[in-house]
Amino acid sequence: MFILSKDFLIENVIKYDENQVYATIMNKLSYYRQTKIPKKKGIRIIYDIEKNSELYYMQKNLQKNFLSKVPLPICVKGFCKETSYNDFLKEHLNRKYYIRIDIKDFFDSITSQKIQDNLQDLVKTNEIIRIITNLCIYEDTLPQGAVTSPAISNIVFRRIDQRIIKYCQKFDVIYTRYADDLLFSSNKIDFKENKWFYKKIKYILNQNGYKTNYSKKHIEKNQLCLGGFVVKEQISLSRNKLKNINKILYFFKDKSIKDKYVIDKEIFNRNYLIDINELKLLNSNGKSKYFSMTIELLNYLCGYRSFLINIVNSNELDNGKVKNLKRKISYIEKIVKNINNN
Repeated sequence: MFILSKDFLIENVIKYDENQVYATIMNKLSYYRQTKIPKKKGIRIIYDIEKNSELYYMQKNLQKNFLSKVPLPICVKGFCKETSYNDFLKEHLNRKYYIRIDIKDFFDSITSQKIQDNLQDLVKTNEIIRIITNLCIYEDTLPQGAVTSPAISNIVFRRIDQRIIKYCQKFDVIYTRYADDLLFSSNKIDFKENKWFYKKIKYILNQNGYKTNYSKKHIEKNQLCLGGFVVKEQISLSRNKLKNINKILYFFKDKSIKDKYVIDKEIFNRNYLIDINELKLLNSNGKSKYFSMTIELLNYLCGYRSFLINIVNSNELDNGKVKNLKRKISYIEKIVKNINNN
């Protein structure tokens, strides 16, 4: 899809009066709310837009009527229709060597200049490009949490994806991308021994203004354990991924803990963080998982909920396992609700 005129953009894509569009752009910062989420090093800031605001509906229309219609390379498995995390993984079945590369500060690295440069192929005038860009950025970068940010990130990354695909084809390497996660697999190249491959991908990313997160680089052989899944001849669920959440769910269900945490009966103890930290939960690196604030536990539970929903929607499990996971999802929601109410 191409946008040839400003009138077409305003009337058929954004579907608002021109004066309203410019007024909204001028006052767009007032529509955002910041949520700070703790992470291992520092914080992650999510920018939520007021759901009933003009900016929200303008972005939603822009997403529906234009951004979602832009064709993407076949390697893209995140933030586009009819794809999931499962699709991100299943291209790599029956492979021997794996490497996962993470892009550092992905959304923050996408500047207004990068957006404008990558819209040149789709939009014919600079005025239209500026309107689209200004509707989507927050203080010159792409805000994580805005309606249009996922689609914009894929559009901006299209040329890089195509370059990486061409490079990988030379060596019979499979490549897929889910947002800031780049996954590669091969039956010939041992990525641990042949470090030149990682260096080349890093070079391509650096050339385009992106940095790799070295601490999240993940190399495996014969099978891949990633995101709670095990990839080998088929995709299966990692038992280790579910250990922590099973401990937490059992903790809240345990009727032997008299009058403390029985969620079904809405009984709850405000000292839950102290007791949960005594469960000796472990991070993926084997170190102890510790919650210092309620928001950390809430984010952890909500992250697990999203993970389990993704598994349920993957259509890779039998009905019995799906029912079991749905029960877990329901109970997580009860716990989250109870924590919020106390």
